[in-house]
Amino acid sequence: MRSASRPPWTQAAATALISTSRFGRASDATPRIVQAGNSRVMQRALISRNAPSCSSIRTW
Repeated sequence: MRSASRPPWTQAAATALISTSRFGRASDATPRIVQAGNSRVMQRALISRNAPSCSSIRTW
């Protein structure tokens, strides 16, 4: 069941997210581009999440 409105890379990203959420990290079957994108997004999220705490620690 492939919907015409959904591009093929969306399905790959969805499967990568599902595999990442299940096993904690993307499986080897997922494309490396999707893995790199997920890791960059996670790094940005961690940096933005830890930014206030890190700045407060630096000011101490």
